[in-house]
Amino acid sequence: IVLLSCNDNNMNTHITSVLCRNIENPVCMDRVTFSWKIESDVQKVIQTAWEREVASSKEALEKGKADIWSSGIKESQEQLNIVPDDLKLNYGNIYWWRVRIWDGKKNMTPWSKSAYFSLGPQKKDWKAQWITAEWDEKMPMPYFRKTFNTNYEGGQIERAVAYLSGLGCSDLFINNMRIDSTRILDPAQTNYEQYALYIAFDVTQHIKKGDNCIGIMIGNGWYNQDIVWGKGF
Repeated sequence: IVLLSCNDNNMNTHITSVLCRNIENPVCMDRVTFSWKIESDVQKVIQTAWEREVASSKEALEKGKADIWSSGIKESQEQLNIVPDDLKLNYGNIYWWRVRIWDGKKNMTPWSKSAYFSLGPQKKDWKAQWITAEWDEKMPMPYFRKTFNTNYEGGQIERAVAYLSGLGCSDLFINNMRIDSTRILDPAQTNYEQYALYIAFDVTQHIKKGDNCIGIMIGNGWYNQDIVWGKGF
């Protein structure tokens, strides 16, 4: 992308496509990189510097309170997949960020729109053990369920995220409602002896006060099949 050098201090130059890991507002990333695009009504504009801010809420960010991290002004023409230095983050939290740039005439753009992201659990964060069931051919697919209660003194649910990993496909249900019916044969196939992918669901709106029930229906999916690795490969 060709960026900024300008002769008009009143030009209309602004930031668009504010992305984390090349995704708009991702909810579960393994690591963070920042990217953005620049639009201007002036030709041959060149970016010479940028500044990024990260805050714990959209309100704090838009009030200029970058309570998580601020890059300061950095001289650079880079705008794709930039790894933030010294940015300490916790998985599961929502973080809001924005960026602005300077052009070749030292004109500063307005801040970009606020965007958000969150990290998923790293390898060290997984405490769960694999759950399985006896299953013979032609039997119904296993279904797991667990009830839990959200009533606790002085507490209020701010955000609930389900991280689901399975050797094969699965459907997540909460309180008798299927979560995200658009996912088919998800997660993708991997070398299951080495690693397995997981899916993240923001289920905040599905959790109610009091008793809740979480259910998972599983299937073979890409697992337990030899089509890919068999003679037809």
